[in-house]
Amino acid sequence: MHQFGAHTASAAVRCVGGCRATSACSCFVQQQRETAENGVRFFGYKANGLLAEAHVPVFECTRNCSCSSECRNKASVVRKGLNVPLSIKKTQKKGWALFNGTQAIPAGHYVGSYVGEVLTATEADERERQYCASDRRYLFPLDFHYLTKAPRNSKLYEQSKRVIDSKRAGNYTRYLNHSCEPNLIAIPVYVRLTEEDLPRIAFFTSRIIRPEEELCISYSSADIEEEGSEPIEEADRCHCGASSCKGKP
Repeated sequence: MHQFGAHTASAAVRCVGGCRATSACSCFVQQQRETAENGVRFFGYKANGLLAEAHVPVFECTRNCSCSSECRNKASVVRKGLNVPLSIKKTQKKGWALFNGTQAIPAGHYVGSYVGEVLTATEADERERQYCASDRRYLFPLDFHYLTKAPRNSKLYEQSKRVIDSKRAGNYTRYLNHSCEPNLIAIPVYVRLTEEDLPRIAFFTSRIIRPEEELCISYSSADIEEEGSEPIEEADRCHCGASSCKGKP
């Protein structure tokens, strides 16, 4: 399991002023420590509040930081919540789904966070067995970013420490359906640096979203299906309608 090392709330208050790349901002230092290998040399957000880089964690300055309101990393994109109109509608083949409103949404825009019960790995395994007969999926690993970076032959690969279950308690993001060509990406966003294994799972647009377009994520971390896989049962068949549809989530 990934460990951040010694980074505490007392370190976060070292942020001063506007938090520039040359400042001693602890949140920026943490951002660099985790994401410099991906080429992210500044904060996780652009000046306009849009996501700067996909597939890397974001570390927001928090209320514990002593930086001023002019700090661009204190925009608190995730903590401010949704600021675009969305709607939940019933579909013919996929049940309930989440759709954009009447205005286009730019790429890199925040649209919501996955919330629910936080389970241990053992609890999540039991819930998975309970849900196996359902065509809905509600479990999402909190540490998915670090699991996908682990070697496939390691004990860490696909071994979650904590998992979110949105079936019994959740919000509108529980209605995000799978697509083999998703238009949203999941990003771990840290709003409390002392909670090392509890990021927010935030969804951002991966491209411009058209008015009334359905919002979708990928339920699978695999880019391709393995050869020799079992025949797809009708209950498991994917109905995303994408040209590159793999047949199942």
